[in-house]
Amino acid sequence: MVRSGDSGTVVTDSAGRSVYLYVYDTTDPPRSACTGGCVADWPIVPAPTHLRAGRGISAKLGVLVRPGGVRQLTLAGNPLYYFAGDQRPGDIRGQGIGGVWFLLDPSGDAVTSSEPVFSNAFPTILTTLGTRHSSLGTVVTDPEGQTLYMYTEDPSGQSACTASWCVADWLPLLAQQTPTAASDITGTVGTIHRPDGTAQVTLDGHPLYAFTGDLVPGDVRGEGIGGTWFALDPAGHPIPEPS
Repeated sequence: MVRSGDSGTVVTDSAGRSVYLYVYDTTDPPRSACTGGCVADWPIVPAPTHLRAGRGISAKLGVLVRPGGVRQLTLAGNPLYYFAGDQRPGDIRGQGIGGVWFLLDPSGDAVTSSEPVFSNAFPTILTTLGTRHSSLGTVVTDPEGQTLYMYTEDPSGQSACTASWCVADWLPLLAQQTPTAASDITGTVGTIHRPDGTAQVTLDGHPLYAFTGDLVPGDVRGEGIGGTWFALDPAGHPIPEPS
């Protein structure tokens, strides 16, 4: 289907849920670069047995057969995805994330009129970790007030977020000097070394990340995405997703 809104006329599924393309995918032939943990954040749009485009869709629908025989819907050759952070039809929280995920127009082209939330560059800690009140309660932030998250797939003392899809969505918080924390943070602050040799800040052993989908300081749009990303409280404990 198509839906008109602030981002113009965009493509949705039959229930009105927003669908996205990934700029690192190829269209001729269709090939998905979103594999492994990427699919937890960006679930594929499954392809039905019989393809039928709704009124207003001018691009051709197709099917990409993924490893294991899973059928993914394509539009103009673009593999289509949902965003795990979209909670209801009409949500477009995935638009522009990392500068690589975009809504589609009816011809199958990326809708890039909405400015990406973050530039795709790693933030660097210059002073101390802080805290800020949010809808989740008090959360740990970077020096600019941006909410920080932990990743449940990270093994002890390491970061599992090293693939291009992951660091585009979840920016590792890096340190150029010994990190410190505000007085109300009781968790232990430290660092780990990433595979590229940079030092990533940790809190109680959890490597810390900023989410490119958070628009302003205090946003917690990354909370619970894929069931693996969670904000932290000042003690360094993950904050459960609200029920």
